[in-house]
Amino acid sequence: MPAPLQSSRTRALSGPPPDTDPALLWERVVTCRVALRRERSQPANSSAHGAARDNFLRALEAYADCLAEHHRPIPYALRDELRLLRLTSSAERGY
Repeated sequence: MPAPLQSSRTRALSGPPPDTDPALLWERVVTCRVALRRERSQPANSSAHGAARDNFLRALEAYADCLAEHHRPIPYALRDELRLLRLTSSAERGY
């Protein structure tokens, strides 16, 4: 049996989907930044090396995309950090 259709009013009251909510995406950025800081304090031969950086990059990209979709400016510091992460990630992978 198909799910009942939601009216536009019901959808509006329930809020945006979690993957497009700027506040939730920002929380993910902050959480990933803490994990990255924790990873950097570990020895270089740690098995999780690089995973936190990749997660942080994805979280930052999702947040920047969300801001752009909502026609909000991306702060200069965030934009610059994202650019540096992209450049260093591609350089590490040999692109």
